[in-house]
Amino acid sequence: MPSNNCAVIGCDTKYTDKHIIRHRFPKDEETCGVWVQKSGNNNLLNKSPLQIFNYYIICEKHFDASCSTPGFKKLIRGSIPTLNLPGYSSGYSLAKKKKSN
Repeated sequence: MPSNNCAVIGCDTKYTDKHIIRHRFPKDEETCGVWVQKSGNNNLLNKSPLQIFNYYIICEKHFDASCSTPGFKKLIRGSIPTLNLPGYSSGYSLAKKKKSN
């Protein structure tokens, strides 16, 4: 049974947050690896995709609304967490980054 706590480092979603949707990690190795990288959770690096699928989740706070079909809880296949991730500012954009001299 997967954990009820979000695997993303710094996320405060806990088992008591019943209104928050939780998504299992994908089983396929490539997409699972991207989710692990985005989560910033180094504890997941030595686990297989199946172990991660069975025991870890990422909550809805890390997915754009376009990642799910309105009225459904399930993510669209291939969705990647992009919001509220460790090391990323929500307002950061490559276009806004200025080169310093």
